[in-house]
Amino acid sequence: MERRLIMSDFGFLLAYVTLLLSVSLEASGGPSEIKTGTAFFIFGDSSVDSGNNNYIDTIPENRGNYKPYAQNGFFKEPTGRFSDGRIIVDYIAEYANLPLIPPFLQPSAEYVNGVNFASGGAGVLSTTNQGQAIDLKTQLKHFEEVQNSLTKNLGDAETKELLSEAVYFISIGSNDYMGGYLGNPRMQEQHPPEEYVGMIIGRLTQAIQVSLHLLPFFYMFLVIETSLRFDWNVDLAMPGY
Repeated sequence: MERRLIMSDFGFLLAYVTLLLSVSLEASGGPSEIKTGTAFFIFGDSSVDSGNNNYIDTIPENRGNYKPYAQNGFFKEPTGRFSDGRIIVDYIAEYANLPLIPPFLQPSAEYVNGVNFASGGAGVLSTTNQGQAIDLKTQLKHFEEVQNSLTKNLGDAETKELLSEAVYFISIGSNDYMGGYLGNPRMQEQHPPEEYVGMIIGRLTQAIQVSLHLLPFFYMFLVIETSLRFDWNVDLAMPGY
C-alpha cells in the first residue's frame, strides 16, 4: 500500500503547549502571579525570532528585516521579526514588566533581562535548513555563553539566582516537519514518518535534558511544538499549495 501523509484535522499544524515546571508562578498557580522583572530566555524558530537572522548569512526567506514586516507601526522599521509588529514573546515580556528581549546576536545586547536565541528557519534537527538558520543545539550553546558572561559580570551566586527564577520559552518544530521532511524527498526515503517523528521528539527531549543539566534548579519551560498525523490511505492535503 502506498504511504501517504496528511496533516492533523485541525489544519497544517496542531500546536500544543506543555508546561513542565515553574517557580516563576506563586503557590496560587495563577498567571497573574508571575514575578515582574524575571529574566526571560527564548529559543525557537521564526515564530519567536526577534532579529538573530539579521546577523547571519542566510536566504531572504529566512529574514524579517524588510517590508511588509513591521507595517503596523509599532516599530519604526522592520526588526527581523516575522510579523507586522510584535511577536508573542514581546507581549509576554510586556506582561512581566520587562523590556523587549534582545536577540543574542545583536551587538549591544545585554543579558540581565534575558536573551532571545531564536532563528527563523531553525529546527530541532541540525539538518533542518542547515547553514541557513541557528538550530536548537547551537542555540543552547549560545545560552552557555550567556551563562558564562553573566557569571563573569554578576558572580556565581547572583547568576544562579537570576537563572533559577527565569522563564524559558521554546517554540520550534514546524520547520523539521515542513521543510525538513515534507520538502525533503531524501529524508522521506531514509526515514518512515513514525521514525522521523520519533527523531524530533527524541532530540527535543535530549535538548531539554541538556538544559536541565546546565540549570540544576527549578524553573519553567513553556514548550510550543508541532504535531502531524500520519495516514496510510489518504493523500497529503495541503490547502493553498
